[in-house]
Amino acid sequence: MPDGLHELLREVGKPDGYGSVRLTASGEVLTKVPAGSYDQVGAAEVNSGYIPVYLGQIGGTFDFSDFSNDPDLLTTQSAIRVWTGLPFHHGEAWSVCSDGVLRWRWQDYQFDSAFDHDELVAKYTQFRPEGGRLYINEHGHIWGNLNRRTVPAEMDAAVMEAYQNWREAAGPAAQRLVTRRLQHTESEDAPDGLLPVYLGHLSQFDQGVAPKPIVSDQRYFVAAARDADQ
Repeated sequence: MPDGLHELLREVGKPDGYGSVRLTASGEVLTKVPAGSYDQVGAAEVNSGYIPVYLGQIGGTFDFSDFSNDPDLLTTQSAIRVWTGLPFHHGEAWSVCSDGVLRWRWQDYQFDSAFDHDELVAKYTQFRPEGGRLYINEHGHIWGNLNRRTVPAEMDAAVMEAYQNWREAAGPAAQRLVTRRLQHTESEDAPDGLLPVYLGHLSQFDQGVAPKPIVSDQRYFVAAARDADQ
């Protein structure tokens, strides 16, 4: 556990210093605290349910022993690799939309990023023209799901090469995670599942600017406070 996190969770009202946290694309650490346990509830956007609380920012390294969420950077703008970091419940989820905008979505709420992300959107839509989800983790690495049956013909060879390279080099933990991701994302449109693909690092796109949602509807805070994990 990162130094100081356990103590901070206890200080803000988490029982015994335990509970879930979220890490943003900028390494910020967030959690939710029951309103009855939070001594600064008067300063919050809501005063009931679960209060979103900023704890601080991750410094130094934060990783795992069997696989890495902080891989080596891709060597060229057009390169890809199979994503072998955490593929479930990890990283900020953004939608690449048909108008070229990155949007953050939750239930009926959606908020545009405050910045333009033309280069990142262009990289994503090379492989998935219809748009879809991408994820940005606390190290600034970006990955998304690709349907290998609908990848444009000119990108098919690059996706196949990335998949074969992963099959030959991945360790057991990484192979297990990717396989489970493929199984979890199987559908009628993607019977082979969606392949998690590493697209690059924030520093390689759009002057390194991390997307930030503009919360234009304050009712979102009330709705989100009803659930401890959202």
